Amino acid sequence: MQNRTRAERVDGDIAETTEFDRYADYEDDGALVICDRRNARAWLKSDATTTVEP
Repeated sequence: MQNRTRAERVDGDIAETTEFDRYADYEDDGALVICDRRNARAWLKSDATTTVEP
């Protein structure tokens, strides 16, 4: 299981917003499942994944 973290700058200030442990993912029968821990109805399951270039 991997946790996702989000950080962003606001108006060029040093203040940052971080979200630890909001999203979780795991494998189920060879498919990837991603869940939002704050909303049990928000999830997706995919059996095909690809790398996205930044």
